[in-house]
Amino acid sequence: MLIDKPFIMPLTLSPATIYNHLLLSLAKKTVILNYHKYCPHRLGHAMLYYKTDSLTSGYWHEYLHTNQWEIAEKVRILNQLGYWVDIIDRGASTNWQPDDIYQLFIGIGIDGSGHHYLRLAKQVPSAIKVLYATSSNPDERNQFVKQRYSDFEQRTGHALPIYRTAENINTSQTAQITDHIICVGNHVTNHTFKSFNRPIHKIFLSTSPRLVLDYAAYQEKKSHNFLFLSGAGNILKGLDLLLETFAKLPHLNLYVCTALESAFVQHYSRLLAQTPNIHIENFVRIHSERFRYLTNICGYVILPSCTEGCATSVTSSMRRGLVPVVTRQCGIDVENFGHYIDDISIPGLSTQISQLATVNSTQLRERVALSYQASAQYTQRAFSVSFTQALLSILKTT
Repeated sequence: MLIDKPFIMPLTLSPATIYNHLLLSLAKKTVILNYHKYCPHRLGHAMLYYKTDSLTSGYWHEYLHTNQWEIAEKVRILNQLGYWVDIIDRGASTNWQPDDIYQLFIGIGIDGSGHHYLRLAKQVPSAIKVLYATSSNPDERNQFVKQRYSDFEQRTGHALPIYRTAENINTSQTAQITDHIICVGNHVTNHTFKSFNRPIHKIFLSTSPRLVLDYAAYQEKKSHNFLFLSGAGNILKGLDLLLETFAKLPHLNLYVCTALESAFVQHYSRLLAQTPNIHIENFVRIHSERFRYLTNICGYVILPSCTEGCATSVTSSMRRGLVPVVTRQCGIDVENFGHYIDDISIPGLSTQISQLATVNSTQLRERVALSYQASAQYTQRAFSVSFTQALLSILKTT
């Protein structure tokens, strides 16, 4: 069974957060036209299809995801290159129809939130069409996700509703109409778009500039503490695998920072009640004191996900010095400082995690320093430079 939205355990929202969401809903515009605040000389017109939240004034911009800053930065860079920009929110009505006035069209179009990409691209035939790929090829992504649910059912004898497949995406038509692909992640992510037969321009996603490795985070980390930090999708992110693994490793701690789906909780309620070493933190904001504390005491961030573009939950944790333990599908190259998960079976995970927990403090600090050093490629400056280079490479082909 496929579902469009997860059934998430309710989170406690502060009055300030509720008020902020209300202000956004009232102030937000789904179409922003002729944005040229940073444009010294107009040379052309571009359309960006993604989100308008970070360009909406009149409310407090709480930092919840790296794409909030990145979208505003894309617009600024396009302005500086001489483009006025029309920004179209992914939730915009289909009643809005663009005129064929654009030299450049950049849009998300490979998951459910990008279902307008194909329609908009067809309506601007004069524009260079750039697919902004925030995850892997949707056809392959769906295969990976469904396989994880199948593995779960085979392992446990229970079936859960399948969540976070990319629906309503015509991959073949998207590939045909696209001229270039801006892709996040590593060679594994990039390779899923080989069938598109289009130029691929790799960029690096950002992290919050407030995340740094301080002395406490460097000194207090313990190799027996693991952090799981992720967005939605408990099965595709591999949380089921970690719960079953850490249930067999009572001397090691797993801190779970994500929203839990109700069906997932129902299945694992008995296990969670019997495993005091598994700590359910729910959704934790990365600028909170709780996140600071958790990233002080944890030596590793672990994510056995089956599909990502680039797992910014991991790169954000690296900015606090955590050593990544990830599948290759997480979109992060960790050869020189982290650890790949190549065996996602429960015995395989148990063996690898147990070995990592035996690392002494000196060895762990060496890895922590290397991880933080490597995280420099996931800063806001790195995003700006790589996105600008990608645009210049695309524009020089015209």
